[in-house]
Amino acid sequence: MKRFTDGPVSGNRLGRKLTLGLVTAIVAGASACGGHSTTNCPNMAIATAVVGQADFKSSTPNSPNGTTSNTGFSGPYGSVAIGSTGKLTYILDAGNNRLLGYNSVPGGKGAAADFEVGQGGAVSNDFTGNVVSTTQTGMGGPSKVSIGTDTTSKQVYLVVADTSNNRVLVWNANLHAGALPGSTYYPPDLVLGQPDFVSHAANQGGNPSAFTLSHPTAAVVEQDTLFVADQNNNRVLIWNNVSGLANDAPANTELGQVATQTSGGVTTECTTNTTAPTDFCFAASQSGTDQFVVNGTSNTYVLGLNQPTDVSSDGLTYLMVSDTANNRVLIWKGIPNTNNDFPNNVIGQTAFVQNLSGSGSQHLNAPTGVNFQDGFIYVADTLNNRVLLFQVSPIQIASNGIEAAYVYGQSDFSHVAFNDDDQNGTAGDQSNNQTNTNPTFNTLHSPTGMFNDNAGNIYITDTGNNRILQFAAGPNATHASPVSGGQPQNCDGVNPQF
Repeated sequence: MKRFTDGPVSGNRLGRKLTLGLVTAIVAGASACGGHSTTNCPNMAIATAVVGQADFKSSTPNSPNGTTSNTGFSGPYGSVAIGSTGKLTYILDAGNNRLLGYNSVPGGKGAAADFEVGQGGAVSNDFTGNVVSTTQTGMGGPSKVSIGTDTTSKQVYLVVADTSNNRVLVWNANLHAGALPGSTYYPPDLVLGQPDFVSHAANQGGNPSAFTLSHPTAAVVEQDTLFVADQNNNRVLIWNNVSGLANDAPANTELGQVATQTSGGVTTECTTNTTAPTDFCFAASQSGTDQFVVNGTSNTYVLGLNQPTDVSSDGLTYLMVSDTANNRVLIWKGIPNTNNDFPNNVIGQTAFVQNLSGSGSQHLNAPTGVNFQDGFIYVADTLNNRVLLFQVSPIQIASNGIEAAYVYGQSDFSHVAFNDDDQNGTAGDQSNNQTNTNPTFNTLHSPTGMFNDNAGNIYITDTGNNRILQFAAGPNATHASPVSGGQPQNCDGVNPQF
């Protein structure tokens, strides 16, 4: 995935992007209210394209006719992946156990995929299958796809968290004339979490170890380092030197678990990897939040994770983890190289050890996706049915609980209902006497990921509406501010839910 590896965005560049975003949002809000500005119309960001549905008002799985095809999704999950050339695009269709591929970035409405991976053998243009398969070419409920880089920052890896098969699949373009898999397909070159391409048991049928995974939901390679959210083991695993790994290689670093071993009355904490990872390190999977440990005059935090879902890193200067059940995003400044290295900052809570859900500009409710691109930290705040933008790079954060600057899917930071087009706090559009809870071009339902292409367009995986929304560059987001003047109006203008 595209990342900044040369430091934060300059102030002038960021300022130009913010100015354009505010102008776009103001224009979008005015046009959405029938072409004139009004104080009681929510100024919501408006999508310019949709994939997975034929229009902006539909949310049916496997659109348009309810059967598996090359135009519909059943629970797309995680961020899309777009190559640096701005053409090859991958979208995970989790409910159909497949990866859909597009030879160019899909636009308009209801674009058709060009190929699929995970059904019908090595590569298929049939698009009718949706079975779970544990083979080298099959998939089971995949959760995230990403395009990763080697140590030269060249995009050479396609990576999939094959969740139900409890494994991570890696394709290495360097082994195939530099081409990522597309219509000309080759099977994955590497599997981690399993001893081979046909095994699928969680933790390989035993207890957690440095070799195993249980329901991994994200996998990202940056600078030849692999980061995996091992969700049901409540940890994040890190592998170094991906290009040199063999199948079933052990992870080098673990975050989120603290293992201890007592021998001869002496208790040893597992803080660094050992030469024998099958030892007591990597053996725990307890869920929880941080603990504040008082040991005489030494007070320390001990990291805990609870169902982490996503990871984001540039492989050099930062790591971010969406700690979903703890309702927060954790940030490391630098890449952790010791087990359970404690993070530097937290988003979604004002302090470590806290884990309450909430809304507003500082709090989160079951965040899944996290990403840093173009000067913003993006968080898919899933159960608040919104995507938040924080106007800062991970390495620039100076305090915990920073406030978001922009929001997608809602008109401000107080609204949280899904598909709440009239922003009255209830799903649907009651102001226009509609009895359904259909989406529109500005609403979201349980988003799980987001991605920016090279042109700055933003793609949000709107999982509950079985679609991907594209928003124009800018960002075309709304600056959160209170809505005044009474009941908000419909924001679809003259033609609601076109």
